[in-house]
Amino acid sequence: MFLVALAELNGTVEDEAPHLAKDLGVAVYEARLMLSGERPKVLLRTLDQARALTLLGQLRARRHGALACDANAIASIDAMVQVEQFQLSDTSMILPGGKELVFTDTLAILRAVRGEHTTHTHTTTERNFAVGRAIASGGLLLSKKTTRTDTKTREEREQVLFLFRKAGTAWVVRESCTLFPGMAERMAPSVAENFVRLIAELRARAPDATFDDRLTRFHTADAHASSRLDEQAHMLALAIARLGRGPYR
Repeated sequence: MFLVALAELNGTVEDEAPHLAKDLGVAVYEARLMLSGERPKVLLRTLDQARALTLLGQLRARRHGALACDANAIASIDAMVQVEQFQLSDTSMILPGGKELVFTDTLAILRAVRGEHTTHTHTTTERNFAVGRAIASGGLLLSKKTTRTDTKTREEREQVLFLFRKAGTAWVVRESCTLFPGMAERMAPSVAENFVRLIAELRARAPDATFDDRLTRFHTADAHASSRLDEQAHMLALAIARLGRGPYR
Protein backbone atom coordinates (compact mmCIF):
# COMPACT_ATOMS: atom_id res chain seq x y z
CA MET A 1 0.00 0.00 0.00
CA PHE A 2 1.28 3.45 -0.95
CA LEU A 3 0.21 6.62 0.86
CA VAL A 4 0.16 10.20 -0.38
CA ALA A 5 -0.30 12.96 2.18
CA LEU A 6 -0.63 16.72 2.19
CA ALA A 7 1.58 18.34 4.85
CA GLU A 8 1.49 21.96 3.72
CA LEU A 9 -1.18 23.70 1.65
CA ASN A 10 -0.12 26.42 -0.76
CA GLY A 11 -3.18 28.67 -0.92
CA THR A 12 -6.68 27.93 0.36
CA VAL A 13 -8.85 24.84 0.60
CA GLU A 14 -11.38 26.43 -1.73
CA ASP A 15 -8.76 27.02 -4.42
CA GLU A 16 -7.27 23.53 -4.18
CA ALA A 17 -10.49 21.49 -3.85
CA PRO A 18 -11.44 21.52 -7.58
CA HIS A 19 -7.94 20.45 -8.60
CA LEU A 20 -7.77 17.62 -6.07
CA ALA A 21 -11.28 16.49 -7.01
CA LYS A 22 -10.16 16.16 -10.63
CA ASP A 23 -6.95 14.35 -9.65
CA LEU A 24 -8.79 11.79 -7.50
CA GLY A 25 -12.03 11.57 -9.48
CA VAL A 26 -14.21 12.65 -6.54
CA ALA A 27 -16.73 15.42 -5.92
CA VAL A 28 -15.42 18.88 -5.01
CA TYR A 29 -17.29 18.66 -1.70
CA GLU A 30 -15.48 15.43 -0.84
CA ALA A 31 -12.14 16.93 -1.83
CA ARG A 32 -12.86 19.93 0.39
CA LEU A 33 -13.43 17.62 3.36
CA MET A 34 -10.20 15.77 2.62
CA LEU A 35 -8.25 19.01 2.63
CA SER A 36 -9.74 20.26 5.91
CA GLY A 37 -8.54 19.49 9.42
CA GLU A 38 -5.14 18.77 10.85
CA ARG A 39 -2.21 17.97 8.61
CA PRO A 40 -0.42 15.91 7.44
CA LYS A 41 -3.58 14.50 5.88
CA VAL A 42 -3.48 11.27 3.90
CA LEU A 43 -5.28 11.92 0.63
CA LEU A 44 -4.73 8.61 -1.13
CA ARG A 45 -4.16 4.98 -0.17
CA THR A 46 -3.49 2.78 -3.17
CA LEU A 47 -1.77 -0.43 -4.24
CA ASP A 48 -0.83 1.32 -7.50
CA GLN A 49 2.59 2.93 -7.05
CA ALA A 50 2.32 4.77 -10.36
CA ARG A 51 -0.95 6.38 -9.29
CA ALA A 52 0.60 7.46 -5.99
CA LEU A 53 3.57 9.02 -7.75
CA THR A 54 1.31 10.77 -10.25
CA LEU A 55 -0.73 12.41 -7.47
CA LEU A 56 2.47 13.34 -5.62
CA GLY A 57 3.74 15.07 -8.76
CA GLN A 58 0.45 16.90 -9.31
CA LEU A 59 0.41 18.22 -5.74
CA ARG A 60 4.03 19.33 -5.84
CA ALA A 61 3.46 20.98 -9.21
CA ARG A 62 0.92 23.20 -7.45
CA ARG A 63 3.64 23.95 -4.86
CA HIS A 64 2.06 22.05 -1.99
CA GLY A 65 4.11 20.26 0.66
CA ALA A 66 3.24 16.70 -0.37
CA LEU A 67 4.67 13.42 0.87
CA ALA A 68 4.49 9.80 -0.18
CA CYS A 69 5.63 6.58 1.45
CA ASP A 70 5.21 2.83 1.38
CA ALA A 71 2.89 1.76 4.22
CA ASN A 72 5.21 -1.19 4.85
CA ALA A 73 7.76 1.32 6.16
CA ILE A 74 5.42 2.43 8.95
CA ALA A 75 6.12 0.78 12.29
CA SER A 76 3.16 0.09 14.55
CA ILE A 77 3.27 1.25 18.16
CA ASP A 78 3.89 -2.34 19.23
CA ALA A 79 6.91 -2.57 16.91
CA MET A 80 8.52 0.59 18.33
CA VAL A 81 10.96 0.60 21.23
CA GLN A 82 8.73 0.52 24.32
CA VAL A 83 9.76 2.86 27.13
CA GLU A 84 8.52 1.09 30.26
CA GLN A 85 11.32 2.15 32.64
CA PHE A 86 14.07 4.67 32.00
CA GLN A 87 16.80 6.87 33.36
CA LEU A 88 17.60 10.36 32.11
CA SER A 89 21.10 11.71 31.68
CA ASP A 90 22.10 15.05 30.21
CA THR A 91 22.70 13.40 26.84
CA SER A 92 20.29 10.48 26.54
CA MET A 93 17.31 8.46 27.72
CA ILE A 94 18.54 5.06 28.91
CA LEU A 95 16.50 1.87 29.18
CA PRO A 96 17.26 -1.12 31.43
CA GLY A 97 19.88 -3.13 29.56
CA GLY A 98 21.67 -0.03 28.32
CA LYS A 99 19.76 0.88 25.16
CA GLU A 100 19.99 4.64 24.61
CA LEU A 101 18.11 7.36 22.80
CA VAL A 102 20.73 10.06 22.26
CA PHE A 103 19.12 13.49 22.39
CA THR A 104 21.25 14.94 19.60
CA ASP A 105 19.96 12.16 17.34
CA THR A 106 16.30 12.91 18.12
CA LEU A 107 14.35 14.32 15.19
CA ALA A 108 10.91 14.86 16.71
CA ILE A 109 8.97 14.60 19.96
CA LEU A 110 5.32 14.07 19.07
CA ARG A 111 2.58 14.12 21.69
CA ALA A 112 -0.57 12.19 20.86
CA VAL A 113 -3.76 10.78 22.34
CA ARG A 114 -4.60 7.19 21.57
CA GLY A 115 -8.18 5.95 21.87
CA GLU A 116 -9.35 2.36 21.92
CA HIS A 117 -12.97 1.37 21.42
CA THR A 118 -14.00 -1.81 23.22
CA THR A 119 -17.38 -3.46 22.75
CA HIS A 120 -18.80 -5.87 25.32
CA THR A 121 -21.88 -7.94 24.58
CA HIS A 122 -23.74 -9.66 27.41
CA THR A 123 -26.60 -12.08 26.82
CA THR A 124 -29.01 -13.04 29.60
CA THR A 125 -31.78 -15.63 29.52
CA GLU A 126 -34.68 -15.43 31.97
CA ARG A 127 -37.80 -17.41 32.69
CA ASN A 128 -40.82 -15.34 33.65
CA PHE A 129 -44.27 -16.45 34.77
CA ALA A 130 -46.68 -16.12 31.83
CA VAL A 131 -50.36 -16.02 32.78
CA GLY A 132 -51.56 -16.39 29.19
CA ARG A 133 -49.49 -19.51 28.56
CA ALA A 134 -50.61 -21.06 31.83
CA ILE A 135 -54.28 -20.58 30.97
CA ALA A 136 -53.90 -21.72 27.36
CA SER A 137 -52.06 -24.89 28.34
CA GLY A 138 -54.25 -25.77 31.27
CA GLY A 139 -51.47 -25.07 33.72
CA LEU A 140 -48.82 -27.17 31.97
CA LEU A 141 -46.75 -24.21 30.73
CA LEU A 142 -46.25 -21.70 33.52
CA SER A 143 -43.22 -19.71 32.32
CA LYS A 144 -41.84 -18.05 29.23
CA LYS A 145 -38.14 -17.91 28.37
CA THR A 146 -36.82 -14.54 27.21
CA THR A 147 -33.34 -13.68 25.97
CA ARG A 148 -31.91 -10.16 26.16
CA THR A 149 -28.66 -8.93 24.63
CA ASP A 150 -26.99 -5.77 25.92
CA THR A 151 -24.10 -4.16 24.04
CA LYS A 152 -21.93 -1.52 25.64
CA THR A 153 -19.18 0.44 23.89
CA ARG A 154 -16.45 2.16 25.87
CA GLU A 155 -13.62 4.38 24.69
CA GLU A 156 -10.39 4.36 26.66
CA ARG A 157 -7.88 7.13 26.02
CA GLU A 158 -4.22 7.40 26.92
CA GLN A 159 -1.47 9.88 26.22
CA VAL A 160 1.33 8.71 23.96
CA LEU A 161 4.70 10.27 23.21
CA PHE A 162 6.50 9.33 19.99
CA LEU A 163 10.25 9.91 19.95
CA PHE A 164 11.44 9.75 16.36
CA ARG A 165 15.15 9.39 15.71
CA LYS A 166 17.04 10.74 12.73
CA ALA A 167 17.79 7.11 11.86
CA GLY A 168 16.45 3.93 13.39
CA THR A 169 13.31 2.70 15.09
CA ALA A 170 11.13 5.22 16.90
CA TRP A 171 10.63 5.03 20.66
CA VAL A 172 7.22 5.33 22.32
CA VAL A 173 6.18 6.33 25.84
CA ARG A 174 2.65 5.20 26.74
CA GLU A 175 0.94 6.74 29.73
CA SER A 176 -0.59 3.43 30.81
CA CYS A 177 2.57 1.34 30.40
CA THR A 178 5.41 3.52 31.70
CA LEU A 179 6.89 3.75 35.20
CA PHE A 180 8.43 7.08 36.18
CA PRO A 181 10.98 6.51 38.99
CA GLY A 182 13.59 7.63 36.47
CA MET A 183 12.29 11.17 36.96
CA ALA A 184 14.04 11.05 40.38
CA GLU A 185 13.38 14.22 42.40
CA ARG A 186 11.22 15.56 39.54
CA MET A 187 8.74 12.69 39.95
CA ALA A 188 5.14 13.80 40.60
CA PRO A 189 2.33 12.01 42.49
CA SER A 190 0.22 11.26 39.40
CA VAL A 191 0.97 9.49 36.12
CA ALA A 192 -0.59 12.30 34.07
CA GLU A 193 1.62 14.92 35.70
CA ASN A 194 4.71 12.74 35.31
CA PHE A 195 3.92 12.42 31.62
CA VAL A 196 3.81 16.22 31.26
CA ARG A 197 7.02 16.64 33.26
CA LEU A 198 8.80 14.05 31.13
CA ILE A 199 7.88 16.00 27.99
CA ALA A 200 9.38 19.15 29.54
CA GLU A 201 12.57 17.30 30.48
CA LEU A 202 12.97 15.81 27.00
CA ARG A 203 12.37 19.15 25.30
CA ALA A 204 14.99 20.78 27.53
CA ARG A 205 17.54 18.05 26.80
CA ALA A 206 16.81 17.83 23.08
CA PRO A 207 16.30 21.49 22.07
CA ASP A 208 16.95 20.79 18.38
CA ALA A 209 14.19 18.18 18.17
CA THR A 210 10.85 19.44 16.86
CA PHE A 211 8.01 19.22 19.37
CA ASP A 212 4.49 18.90 18.03
CA ASP A 213 1.19 18.10 19.76
CA ARG A 214 -1.27 18.20 16.85
CA LEU A 215 -1.75 14.43 17.09
CA THR A 216 -3.79 15.12 20.23
CA ARG A 217 -6.36 16.89 18.06
CA PHE A 218 -7.07 14.34 15.33
CA HIS A 219 -10.75 13.42 15.13
CA THR A 220 -11.45 10.59 17.55
CA ALA A 221 -14.94 10.37 16.07
CA ASP A 222 -13.38 8.90 12.94
CA ALA A 223 -13.75 5.12 13.19
CA HIS A 224 -10.22 4.74 11.84
CA ALA A 225 -8.56 7.52 13.83
CA SER A 226 -7.18 5.31 16.58
CA SER A 227 -5.98 2.55 14.29
CA ARG A 228 -4.22 5.08 12.04
CA LEU A 229 -2.36 6.96 14.76
CA ASP A 230 0.88 5.16 13.83
CA GLU A 231 0.35 6.29 10.25
CA GLN A 232 -0.29 9.90 11.24
CA ALA A 233 2.78 9.97 13.51
CA HIS A 234 4.98 8.54 10.76
CA MET A 235 3.75 11.05 8.18
CA LEU A 236 4.22 13.95 10.62
CA ALA A 237 7.79 12.85 11.36
CA LEU A 238 8.40 12.52 7.63
CA ALA A 239 7.02 16.04 7.09
CA ILE A 240 9.36 17.40 9.76
CA ALA A 241 12.31 15.62 8.18
CA ARG A 242 11.46 16.69 4.62
CA LEU A 243 9.96 20.14 5.07
CA GLY A 244 11.60 21.47 8.23
CA ARG A 245 10.23 22.79 11.48
CA GLY A 246 7.44 25.05 10.23
CA PRO A 247 3.73 24.71 11.03
CA TYR A 248 2.19 22.47 8.37
CA ARG A 249 -1.33 23.89 8.47
